[in-house]
Amino acid sequence: MRPHPAPQSSRHGTGLLAVLAVIAVLGGAAFLGATLTVAQRAVRLAAEGGAWSGPAGSAAPMSAAELVEALREDHSIGSRLDTTEEFCAEPEGADEPDPFLCTSAMDTDVVRIVAFESVEVAAEAGRAMREARSDGDAHDAQDTREVCHFVLVWLTHHGLDQGEREDMAADARSAAGC
Repeated sequence: MRPHPAPQSSRHGTGLLAVLAVIAVLGGAAFLGATLTVAQRAVRLAAEGGAWSGPAGSAAPMSAAELVEALREDHSIGSRLDTTEEFCAEPEGADEPDPFLCTSAMDTDVVRIVAFESVEVAAEAGRAMREARSDGDAHDAQDTREVCHFVLVWLTHHGLDQGEREDMAADARSAAGC
């Protein structure tokens, strides 16, 4: 039996950078620099054997569409557009599934919701979007929050105040069970 080689950080390099570019677009980022930080952290976490599954005991993580439906009960979410095929498609020519790819995405008139396979990837994506905004990178994300395996992004044209965003994030945590 031959020992398995240690995971290489470049193993998912091209696909990962493509996915992280999508994350930047989802946050409205015009600058890709923050996504490179995410790439380094995510690849390091994968190499260290980090967990990439959903919350313990969950069969399958809730989709962005399911979370939107749950939030519609208490929030004035009108129009909805499923953007999964646009943002979460596997890059052409990929040799194997990319563990960093979002699983579903939905744009609404109130919030953009992006679902990931795991809490860890969602946390890194949200952190990168906030860092990009605080570094002065030009994008129109007013606020970004991680909720379980979701990233919620409120764009400036949505017009929700901080209290409304906090209420929606709390309701999303409750609906997603975290």
